[in-house]
Amino acid sequence: MTELDVTRLRAQIPALQQCIYLNTGTSGPLPAGVTARIRALLAEEAVTGPAAPELMHGGFAEIGATKQALARLLGASADELALSQNATQGLTLVAAGYSWQPGDEILTDDQEHVSGLVPWFGLARHRGVRVRVLPLSADPDATVQRFAEAIGPATRLIAFSHVSYSTGTRLPAAALCQLARAHGVLTAIDGAQAAGQIPVDLRVLGCDFYALPGQKWLLGPDGTGAFYARAESLEQLQPPALGWAAVSRYDLDGSYTLHPNARRFETATVSIPMVGGLRAAVELALANGIEAIAARIASLATYLKERLAALPGVTLLTPLAPEHSAGLVSFTLAGVDAEQAAQRLWRQHRILCRSIPRPYCLRFSVHAFNTTAELDAAVAAVAGLMG
Repeated sequence: MTELDVTRLRAQIPALQQCIYLNTGTSGPLPAGVTARIRALLAEEAVTGPAAPELMHGGFAEIGATKQALARLLGASADELALSQNATQGLTLVAAGYSWQPGDEILTDDQEHVSGLVPWFGLARHRGVRVRVLPLSADPDATVQRFAEAIGPATRLIAFSHVSYSTGTRLPAAALCQLARAHGVLTAIDGAQAAGQIPVDLRVLGCDFYALPGQKWLLGPDGTGAFYARAESLEQLQPPALGWAAVSRYDLDGSYTLHPNARRFETATVSIPMVGGLRAAVELALANGIEAIAARIASLATYLKERLAALPGVTLLTPLAPEHSAGLVSFTLAGVDAEQAAQRLWRQHRILCRSIPRPYCLRFSVHAFNTTAELDAAVAAVAGLMG
C-alpha cells in the first residue's frame, strides 16, 4: 500500500489554510489541480470556441477518459458507467426507469438521505408501489436479518446507502446484495458517502445499480457524478429521459437504437470543464491510493470518536469499529442544539461541519487531509460548547 503524503495533499487544497474542514460529507474542498484543470478547459473554450472540431473531439475524449478513471477506482467497466450530475440523479434513474406495477415493493432503511427516500415515496404516491422503511442496526448481522425477514414475493428492489449519511454507519452492502440476488431482487446503492473514502469494487459488491457524486469525498466539482448499471442488469431499466447522447441511431419513422451500454442513460451536452475537473479529482485519488486514503481516514476517525466519547455530555451515534463506519462521525451534545452548535463552531473557531436532521445531531466529516491537531482543536471547541 502506498504511504500517503499528507503534507503534499494538504498543500494542494487552499481551503485548508482558511478553516478546519470537517464537512466533506456535504461537499469537499477543491484541490488546486482540479480547479486548474477546469480553468484550462474553460480557457480553451473561450479562446477557440466550444464547437471547434478539435474541442468537440477533445470533449468526447475527456468523457471517455473520465469514465476509464472512474472504472479503475470503482472496479467496473467503463461501459457500465454513465456520467451524471449527482448521486440523486442516479437514484431517480432507477425510480423512473423500472417497469413498476401496483403492489410492487421496495425495501429501504431509516437512515437514508432525503434523496434516497423521496424517489421511492413518489412511486408509492403515483404508481401504487409499497415502500417499507426498516430500522438499521449498528450490528450488520442484525441489519441483514431484518431485510431477510422483510423480503417477500412482491419485493422488487432493495435500496440503501453504502455509508449512512446520518450516523456514519457502514452498511453490510455485499451481504445485502447477496440476499437480494438469492431472491431475484434488484439492488440500488447510494454511494455518496463511500466513493473516494473507502475502497469500492462494484463487481465484487454485486449490486445492480450504484450512484455517486463527484463533489464529496472525491473532491471534485459540483454538478458531477456517475451512475453504474451492472451489464447484466442494464435491460432492467429504460432511460426515462432520451436525447442525442442516449441513442446510436434514429429515423423519422420513429425508430431508434439505444446505446448498448450505460451511455444510454446520458441525455445531451455536459460541461466538459466540469467533467475534466472530475477526472482530475479521480486521478488524484488513484495517485494517492484509495487503500491509503481509507486507512488514514479510519485512523483519524477512530482518534476523533474516542476523544469525543470521553467528553461528558457527548453521545456518539457512529459505530466505533472502523469496519462498521468510515469518515463520518455523528454525535449529540447534552443541552446543546446541533444546528446552533454547528453555527457557533464556524463563527467562533472556523470549524466547518453540519447538523443532521434525523437523528438530530452534529456531524464531523474526517478526510485523509485532516490532522490530529485539527481534531484536537475540534474536540476542545465541542467541550467549550458545553462549558
